[in-house]
Amino acid sequence: MDEKFLNKQYTYINTLLQQKRLKDAISELESTFWEAPKDELNNIKMPYQYMLQYMLEGAQDPQRYTLYNKLVKDTLEYTDKVFCKELDKVSSNTYHRKRREESDKINSSTYLGLLKTLEGFKDELAVGDLINDEEKLNTVLARHEKALSDLFLKAWLSDTWSVADKEEASSFLESNLLIESDLSLFISAVTLASIQYFDAKKVSWLIDAYNKQSIFASPRALVGLVMIIHLQNERLSYYPELNAKISFLLEDPKVENLINSIYLQLLQAQETEKIDKRMREEIIPGMIKNASSLKDLKFGFEEGEDELNDHNPDWANSFENSEADKMMKEMANLQMEGADIYMSSFSMLKGYPFFYSIQNWFYPFEKNHSSVYNEFGGKDYKGSIVDLILNSGMFCNSDKYSLCFTFLHFPKMQRDLMLSQLTEQQMGGLEDEQKSMHLKELSKKPQIISNQYIHDLYRFYKLYRDHRDFKSIFSETLKFQELPQFNFLKKNSTYLFQIADFFLKNEHYDRAIEIYEVLKETNDLSFDLFQKKGYCHQKLKQYDQAITAYIKADMIKADNIWTNSHLAICYRATEQYDKALYYYQAVEKVQPENLSTLFYIGMCYTSMEQYDKALQYFFKMDFIKNNNKKAWRAIGWCSFISGKGKQAQRYYQKILNNKPLAIDYLNAGHVEWALGNLKKTVECYKQAIKGYGSKNEFIQFIEKDKPSLIKQGIPEADIPLLIDLLD
Repeated sequence: MDEKFLNKQYTYINTLLQQKRLKDAISELESTFWEAPKDELNNIKMPYQYMLQYMLEGAQDPQRYTLYNKLVKDTLEYTDKVFCKELDKVSSNTYHRKRREESDKINSSTYLGLLKTLEGFKDELAVGDLINDEEKLNTVLARHEKALSDLFLKAWLSDTWSVADKEEASSFLESNLLIESDLSLFISAVTLASIQYFDAKKVSWLIDAYNKQSIFASPRALVGLVMIIHLQNERLSYYPELNAKISFLLEDPKVENLINSIYLQLLQAQETEKIDKRMREEIIPGMIKNASSLKDLKFGFEEGEDELNDHNPDWANSFENSEADKMMKEMANLQMEGADIYMSSFSMLKGYPFFYSIQNWFYPFEKNHSSVYNEFGGKDYKGSIVDLILNSGMFCNSDKYSLCFTFLHFPKMQRDLMLSQLTEQQMGGLEDEQKSMHLKELSKKPQIISNQYIHDLYRFYKLYRDHRDFKSIFSETLKFQELPQFNFLKKNSTYLFQIADFFLKNEHYDRAIEIYEVLKETNDLSFDLFQKKGYCHQKLKQYDQAITAYIKADMIKADNIWTNSHLAICYRATEQYDKALYYYQAVEKVQPENLSTLFYIGMCYTSMEQYDKALQYFFKMDFIKNNNKKAWRAIGWCSFISGKGKQAQRYYQKILNNKPLAIDYLNAGHVEWALGNLKKTVECYKQAIKGYGSKNEFIQFIEKDKPSLIKQGIPEADIPLLIDLLD
């Protein structure tokens, strides 16, 4: 059997089991593995046949559904086992290739043996340092890192754990000699294994690892658990005891709060590519300038201009009110002044040999790792570049290693000079900062640790050379509030608002609306909820729904300027100009000299063909701001379509004397034509063609304006004739 067939069959059988088609799934397993021993599969098949027979005979069996779920669970576990073994023979996937290559190593080592080696590391290193024996030190470091590699591979690649395996793994949680970085690596390996093939004992162990309450390892365990709950949610439903253990864990409010933070951090990580893309693909100013000449600027304002960058300023606090966000900002201000040097900066620094080994992507930055220890020395860390990087809360572990390796490329003399400067200058300043900001304590906050670990994970899933072989949570649509294990999110309006505000801030308006709908079910019918929900609908051009939400916001808090202005926008977008006018004028009462509001009031009157009233507002704009070309354009166009040709001519002449656009020449030509000045019309139109760049573009605008030209007395039959005069 080849890899493609096996993967297809594996997916199909799992789909059958998700659809509760147990008999069909068993038949597929029998036909796929017809040469394999049938004992284990018969242990599932026979009880199921008996259960069906009892059901047919009308027997009452209160344990029927419990037995059925157990049989499905056993079939899922059997499916994982047989397909994994077959794929090990033929698959090029990193996981199965490594299982083939490392099988002897996996089977020859034990968790207790590896633990014993790792527990002796600190004492052995201290002895080597004391006697200053470089050869012994190198031996100690090599033995430690080999044990770490063996542990990672064994935990990641081994079959599902037996009871004995879990007991041995639990010894790592009970050890007082194991350094926390080694435990953290073990946690990552167990996480990867449970994502690849679900293992209830490994998931249970991760819960135990969190409950150990280690400063750095526990948040990592919770991140792993959260990822597995999302990626393996279908499987979890067949393990009631494990779900009960998860539920007990979530009774702790601190756990709920950290899971909410992890959810937001995972969502934020999914924005990384979008941010990088925006940075790389900035629209050049020349393109913006050219694009502006193609817009229909009859009135000097682009249609919908009042919808751009129109977040309610009152929302700023709610976007930035999470504890994790405050802490990250505090650390960011300490280390740098707003420069983003995360993924975009470090993605090119993952080609060092250190990153060839998969376990190194997950190992916390550790000064006793040979790649750091051998180059920088192990004794005098105080004031060194290692100490500076180690204490930095802005960089994830992977990036700290990249910084170290990059620094090593400097010549030794230059490196020593930089170390000296760092010691005397930057470290002194850093220590002052530490006294006031408590940097070290801040870096131990669970939300900071989880965020750094998520950055490590993101780099692995995007930059590891075989990253495509791994199922990444960063490619998933994350809806934790819909998972039964995270039902607490739906019951807590504070969490829901944080999630919804994240989506709103990052312009995922449809997803924000989903959360605002859930919020309505919590009876938290606040002003903010309806205002923000309306805004999301507006951005999706769902104007009727936006109006409904804004009106509810207005009922809770009347006469809010922002709500009124957005109601006006939505009514104008749906061509309900009388209602739009009502709300614009409500805003005008509070902000009588707001040029945008004055313009759109004039625009509403224009759309209602009340040109004299419209002109009053456009003239007011011109009075408030001298040399206001936008006001001139509005006056010129409104005067033209209302038959005030001479007045329109005066204002378009002023515009033509002040860096006109192509549209200005077009409109000025319309006015001259209506006044009977054909030579001036031809002159203006030729300038418009030059501005548009082509006659075809110009003709499109003429066709659009044809009704206005005819209304001003220009015969329709003359329009194609005049166009021919322009050649």
